Amino acid sequence: MLVYIRDEDGFSKMININRNDELKNRYRKILLDGVCLESFACKELIYYYFGSSGSQMKEQDFWCLAPTKVKSTNAAYAVNEARIALGDLKKIQNIATYIARVGLYLTTTKSTDEDIPSAYQVRIAGCQGMLSIDSQSTMNDDYIKVRKSMMEFNSDDWTLEIVDHSRLNEVLVTKNPCLYSGDLRRLEAVDIPTLRPFIHDCIVFPVVESRPHSNEIAGSDLDGDQYWVYWGKELKVNKIISPLAYTPMSKTRIPKITSELIVTHILDILDDQKFCIISNTHAVIVDKHSNGTMSTECKFLAELFPRAIDSIKTGEQIDMKIVNKLRETWYDTYPIWMMKDDKLSYESQSINVY
Repeated sequence: MLVYIRDEDGFSKMININRNDELKNRYRKILLDGVCLESFACKELIYYYFGSSGSQMKEQDFWCLAPTKVKSTNAAYAVNEARIALGDLKKIQNIATYIARVGLYLTTTKSTDEDIPSAYQVRIAGCQGMLSIDSQSTMNDDYIKVRKSMMEFNSDDWTLEIVDHSRLNEVLVTKNPCLYSGDLRRLEAVDIPTLRPFIHDCIVFPVVESRPHSNEIAGSDLDGDQYWVYWGKELKVNKIISPLAYTPMSKTRIPKITSELIVTHILDILDDQKFCIISNTHAVIVDKHSNGTMSTECKFLAELFPRAIDSIKTGEQIDMKIVNKLRETWYDTYPIWMMKDDKLSYESQSINVY
């Protein structure tokens, strides 16, 4: 059963949960002790939290499972065993990674159509990433080959789930929002005749490079990140800025992951708006600072932003001390396009409209 956590109006997501201990403890009890419903067979079923994909957690949606063949005292244990049945998760020692791996099986997927693309973003047997047509295949049978880098954990469930497929060709590539000028990469589209029958309408990043192009764009990777691609001729970029370093953070290790730790982590990040605060602070400084995105302050925020986004997966606790100091310094007025009706605003002279 998919459970939605909403405000009293039934539509709005809950906010400020971490500022209200009573509310936070209430949802902790719901996720740990379960949701009790009466089934059509007039039998009470208790649904316990099972897992969520990354996008579902952002929307505060949770899949709950009701074990029907065990005693109520063993139900929570049965749900944990159901997670383990997805694949070999025992070796994972990071809570955020554990939740993300379970979430692989809960990602919203799409059915295929008659227009078959040449590349797919997939989830299959504990693997995630991109699949494309094998140009060197000599086999007549349909088959799938996965790279070692795609394997997140071992699983025997080989149901192929398609998340997204290929799009048209590209010239400029970045991600939205683009907080740093160096995140906009101008890539050269090449024509490889041997690939024409197999790859089309698809962006393919080279692997023989000192640094992957994907990593140059806000420290991204190839396991499901979505990119903004522009193949038109109207937008021209005369100067390409060098990308930032985007050093990845190490993950916190925990010997044994329990349901209590999982629920605690989920509640900690449930209404985490740090990345929104970082983005808004960046927007104000870009508009006011003479150096714009090239200022030291904006570079710092641009590097911090993807870490805040990925904190759901890494478990990193983002330190907001410097960000809060920047807000105190720069938040005296706001550009009018931020629509802060209750604050002092000014007519912006910049093109940096978010």
